[in-house]
Amino acid sequence: MPTATETPPSHLSRLMEVLAEETGGVINLHDVSGVTLQVPDLRLKPDQSLHHGAYCRFAKYHGLNVTCSKNKERSVAIARVRQRPFAGHCPFGIWELAVPIVHEHTLLAVLYVGHFRTSALSRLRIRVTHIGKAGHNGR
Repeated sequence: MPTATETPPSHLSRLMEVLAEETGGVINLHDVSGVTLQVPDLRLKPDQSLHHGAYCRFAKYHGLNVTCSKNKERSVAIARVRQRPFAGHCPFGIWELAVPIVHEHTLLAVLYVGHFRTSALSRLRIRVTHIGKAGHNGR
């Protein structure tokens, strides 16, 4: 619970927390436009803007931060061009879904979802397959 001087978490921040809790995944948003700083309803907690899974922290603290940063730059460039979700593995084998947040053909942020428990990933695949068959292909 926030104190009288703290700002309560935004709805976006809370949604990211709930999604992480329910899936066992790591959810973070890489803001390329500053929108999370400009719009109070989109404010994030500090760790929500960084890859903060246990393996990512381990890699960064053991001298691999440059490799991680280059991979994130590459994924942001892909998001800017494709402007639709895509998935892949980082150079260290961690699977993530990258979801570009786009407004008027401009990339605002990339939502990264990954590090799932196996059971949660299976449920997610079933839901994604079901949505795809229903015709909702993200266009």
